[in-house]
Amino acid sequence: MSGERVEETNVLDLQPVERMATELLNAATRNPGPAERRQMQVLLLNICIVLIQIISEMKHTILRVSESRKRRRVQFNQLMVGASQVMLSAADSAALETDDLMEELLCGETSD
Repeated sequence: MSGERVEETNVLDLQPVERMATELLNAATRNPGPAERRQMQVLLLNICIVLIQIISEMKHTILRVSESRKRRRVQFNQLMVGASQVMLSAADSAALETDDLMEELLCGETSD
């Protein structure tokens, strides 16, 4: 058993974890002495460290995606509010024009 410590691992590369787990399993099937048990503990610790790194990176990725979606949703909502305000303003203007026209028609006044 090597007992080496994994300092930095590419999160997408699970080969070191697989290699350490296989080594740990092979050592556990033998009758390990104190030195081998210590190496098994180190391997198990390294496997846990790599798995924690993977989980942490996945969590950060999920948070980044969530924040990106939230920003896009806010931008879309702001766009819709702006569009609604423009449509309301246009509707108000059209209503005022219609009111003026109706008043002129009913009163018989013309602005020629």
